[in-house]
Amino acid sequence: MKLLHYIRVLKYRVIITLVFGAIVFGGSSCENIYDEPTDNVDEATEFAVNLHAPIGLFETIGHVATVFFENGFYQSNADTLGDHIGAKIQLIDSVFVDDDSAIFMVSFEKDRTNRFDRRFRQGNIKVVVFYDYTEIGSKINVNIDSQNPFILELQNGSIFQLDGPFTMERMLDEMYRFDLTELKLSSPDGDVWDLNGNIDFKLISGNSAVGWLDDLVELQGKGLFVNSEETHEWEIVLPLRMRYEFGCSEYVHKGMIRLLSSPNRYTIDFDPFETGACNKIIKITKGGNQFEVVLP
Repeated sequence: MKLLHYIRVLKYRVIITLVFGAIVFGGSSCENIYDEPTDNVDEATEFAVNLHAPIGLFETIGHVATVFFENGFYQSNADTLGDHIGAKIQLIDSVFVDDDSAIFMVSFEKDRTNRFDRRFRQGNIKVVVFYDYTEIGSKINVNIDSQNPFILELQNGSIFQLDGPFTMERMLDEMYRFDLTELKLSSPDGDVWDLNGNIDFKLISGNSAVGWLDDLVELQGKGLFVNSEETHEWEIVLPLRMRYEFGCSEYVHKGMIRLLSSPNRYTIDFDPFETGACNKIIKITKGGNQFEVVLP
């Protein structure tokens, strides 16, 4: 009887031990599943910021070219446009009959405010606009002065520089394609990127005024950012959106980008709370882990 009692007690002890072990080790496994990721997404964050450098140039050139064609190539219009974008605009050739093009210079001045965002711009940009620009398929040619390149400065003091030419083509009535292929981007960390690809700007809605200010714009496109050490392959998989109101257009506020940078794959979501609100918070997904990031 004593032996039987001992066996029963031993059996219960084994069961209790197994249950306790399951609780401890099972709980530990659950904690591991929901642990905060220890990896980082620095390169995806940097890309999300870097992409806004060409966007910060294209939006102002697109606005100026659109307003000029609607309102006419007059210096009075140039002066008004300059006030909008924080620049001095000078007409060089405002007559189309000579070679079917008009030419103007945009000189961004760092200390002047603008109606697009809170960022400062510098540099001299030469724009050649062809007479048929209002027609689908027409283009404008833009060249950045190598001696006075385009500079975009963030509120935190970070400096981005763009060099080289680009084109803007009218694809539809309210859609414009910017070709990045010959542009070079110097980022704050000292990297120099060769840009390749296209970004399409499509005007979705806005007020009755001519131009892009106070309008909602949708962006699509894909391409490569390449430097001496790495290549970023990017594609906008859910159209990005920007509303050009002061205080709202520092960054896109909706949409998603897929970024491939061997061996890493990222998804960058500019509207993690699904509100469409203007803020600096993005969500980056990498390897099934999600990171909430505040842009500078």
